[in-house]
Amino acid sequence: MPAATELPARAVTARLTLQLRAATRDADAAEEAEAAVDAEAARLQLRERLNPMLEDRRRVLQQALVAEQAEAAALVADTRRQAAEKSTETYELAWASAVPAVPAVPALPEATAGLDPAAMATLFTSVAGKLLDERLERLLPAPEPKKPSFWKHLFHTDVVIVGLIMVFCLVVVVSWMS
Repeated sequence: MPAATELPARAVTARLTLQLRAATRDADAAEEAEAAVDAEAARLQLRERLNPMLEDRRRVLQQALVAEQAEAAALVADTRRQAAEKSTETYELAWASAVPAVPAVPALPEATAGLDPAAMATLFTSVAGKLLDERLERLLPAPEPKKPSFWKHLFHTDVVIVGLIMVFCLVVVVSWMS
């Protein structure tokens, strides 16, 4: 390589500019690496200081959670106990004494020879179904009839005759104009 004195001034300036840029890039990279190392060290130092506080807070929250769960379990058990007590108590209504006593109805015989349970069930379902159908017919409006199509009467005799007359008139008008 030729000596610096042999190179033109412009080339020497370009070489020095390139060396300056390379040195600047190296310095920026070194600063970024140092900042990353410093940030990591600061992060570790902060983590070391905060970990004991976090553990204390977690322990306090866990104790509070256990206490709340125990209190909730006690409330549930108390509510169940009260519900069990109320279901076994007999209630006397204040207005019940004013109502006259209803005479006892004699019990029906166990089975009657003339009634078949399956036949009664069939009869009951058919009558109930018919009553429901009648009520639904009254509640729901009847479907509207379908509107007839415009083209339904296209080939009706009157329509065909009118169409032929129109074509005849057009032919006459066209022939008269020419």
